[in-house]
Amino acid sequence: MKIGSRAWFNLALFVILAGLALFAFYGRGKESPGQSSTLTVIDPGKISQIRINHKDGEVISLVKGNQGWRLNQPISVPANSENVQRLLELARAPSYAQLDVRGVDLAKFKLDSPDLYVELDGLELAFGSTEPLEGRRYVKVGQTVHLIADSGYRDANIALAALVSPALLPAGFKQMEIKLPDATISRAEDGRWTVAPARADLSADVVQRLVDEWQRTEAHSVETYAPDGKALGEIVVRLEPATELHFEIVAREPELILARRDIGMQYHFTVEQAQRLFLRESSKDRQGNGRDQ
Repeated sequence: MKIGSRAWFNLALFVILAGLALFAFYGRGKESPGQSSTLTVIDPGKISQIRINHKDGEVISLVKGNQGWRLNQPISVPANSENVQRLLELARAPSYAQLDVRGVDLAKFKLDSPDLYVELDGLELAFGSTEPLEGRRYVKVGQTVHLIADSGYRDANIALAALVSPALLPAGFKQMEIKLPDATISRAEDGRWTVAPARADLSADVVQRLVDEWQRTEAHSVETYAPDGKALGEIVVRLEPATELHFEIVAREPELILARRDIGMQYHFTVEQAQRLFLRESSKDRQGNGRDQ
């Protein structure tokens, strides 16, 4: 397809204007001595509160406590420490250029109405658009507009489910009882784990391993739960102090999916993980079902 002379002129004009804009931004930024070469001067290790405000009104809040990071809005659950760390690293993201906000037309950088705000201990980071040549993101912090790698925006614009800890059970609790669809595992007064109804083929080590799996297993992914059918069963875990977690069995194949309706999240596990979270059938049951031993 032949490109007309006017189209070539418009393209050349765009490149020139983009180049001038970048020159102005980078050049003026470099003329500001003493500016930080990072987005903020905050020590990520000392941050104790994070707040994410989306333009659509969704607010996600996290707080650091004795047991680590925890979501407290819109749901209250332990947080995914790895993804929280990415948020914390925003504080020291390299800033490739800085410009005094008083000399900037914020609308040009979409900073007059940002799509996303992130607050680190109350310090607000406002995310605007990207520049056209290298795809770096405009971010306003206080009276300064910075240019950072766009990966910082992707880390900040994180879904709620990705901030939920993949662990089934919270840390700092003692497990008291696991009620599976076909058996209940409880801790006796002497500290031993018992199974009801009793099964002679289960050793104490096998039961202990199952309990350990529930305490340490992490889902390979966490997603938003949208009920679309009848659950295949339910698992109830009673913790100390008096707390009960209810998990609906959404699917067993091709992967195990356990959902918590109360927080609107579902946890996905591989087949291998699923086998370790349930008691295996006894040899008598397998024979009765015509299965190989």
